Amino acid sequence: MRTKLNLLLALLMALIVHVSFAQEKTVSGTVNDQDGLPLPGVNILVIGTTNGTQTDFDGNYTISASEGQTLLFTYIGQKDVRQIVGAGNTITIQMEDDAQSLEEVIVTAQGLKRGKKAIGYALQQVDSEDIVESGATSAVDALVGKVAGIQITRSSGSAGGGSRILVRGVTSMLGNNQPLIVIDGVRTNNETLNSEGATAGTAQSNRLMDLNTEDIKTLTVLKGAAATTLYGTAGSTGVIVIETKKGSKGERFSINFSSQTTIDQVTSVFNLQDEFAQGSGGGYRDPSTGASGSWGPRITDLEFSTDRNHPDVPGASAFDADGIYKYDKNGFLVPKGTGKGQPANTYDNVGSFFQTAVSTLHSLGIQGGSEMASYRFSTSFLDAEGVVPNEEYDRATFSLAGDLKATDKLSFVTTLNYTKSDFQRIQQG
Repeated sequence: MRTKLNLLLALLMALIVHVSFAQEKTVSGTVNDQDGLPLPGVNILVIGTTNGTQTDFDGNYTISASEGQTLLFTYIGQKDVRQIVGAGNTITIQMEDDAQSLEEVIVTAQGLKRGKKAIGYALQQVDSEDIVESGATSAVDALVGKVAGIQITRSSGSAGGGSRILVRGVTSMLGNNQPLIVIDGVRTNNETLNSEGATAGTAQSNRLMDLNTEDIKTLTVLKGAAATTLYGTAGSTGVIVIETKKGSKGERFSINFSSQTTIDQVTSVFNLQDEFAQGSGGGYRDPSTGASGSWGPRITDLEFSTDRNHPDVPGASAFDADGIYKYDKNGFLVPKGTGKGQPANTYDNVGSFFQTAVSTLHSLGIQGGSEMASYRFSTSFLDAEGVVPNEEYDRATFSLAGDLKATDKLSFVTTLNYTKSDFQRIQQG
């Protein structure tokens, strides 16, 4: 009896195994993105097993699975998809963008997108939020303190003053050591523009000042040699890859407006003595004599005189054709008690010279999209003052980005940027 029972159990187990193997079959299909384009490199795994595969260049795949098992489709920047294997042998999947996952995607050389963990070379990314919150009106100035290992030097504190950036240090004694700038795949640089006339030779602004910081989506600094290989010698000094904001297909129409005001003041000036007048050995010397000493009598021991016959008269060259003293409307300085009784005074020619600079930046962005197209238009107006009177920097930017999917295999992507800037400084002479 026991032998018959064992034989019956053995036959039952064999039948179960036979049925199990009979259910396993080959499942094939195609994986597309949200626009219907094939996705190569999508990972496909039969949940609960080690059986997996990837889609080929055309998004096609083939995998062995049994009816009732679940297939897991994963891809960087896309939401995970789970699909139960049914009676059919073909499963076509359309994946959707995952906004949270896209934050982990890095735009590298030649516009290629890679996950952070998939990159084996040195780089660092700064997001739009960090750039905007810095309050800087220049993309270069926005990097200060946010990217390790780079040097950013401002040419001056003037409105519109240029900034110099070094990513991989000084590599050339004569050439340009600043990094290559790539904006939406277009190469440019951070060349500084010099002024003309009385202020020639002073770096006034740089090319990245032409870009509105509100338009920047991500800014990636490529440091290592491996990261810049695709750019050749142009990338030997490092590369800064900038991706600007664009609309998304299916996005609702939206308007974004931002405004910021910045106040600049000179925090400290040189301490200058205001106790002694110019001169030498305690004796006063007028500017017209050409004396360069700076240790004359105490200012409180001097007063003004308009008497050209005074024994301390500075000389005929100090008076104009009408006999008026050229250097001070009150007259020239003489020892106290020998003039007209008006005491000498001091002037703060440094502290009272600088002004409180107020700068304003207004930005407007309009974007949206449909199933076939997306768009984004933005404009900004910058009105910046310098701490030096009569110093101003004005900038107006306009940007238009559009994406049109004409057919399943034909699409158009266009990005236009226009900048008009005006820099004014005090002219000498």
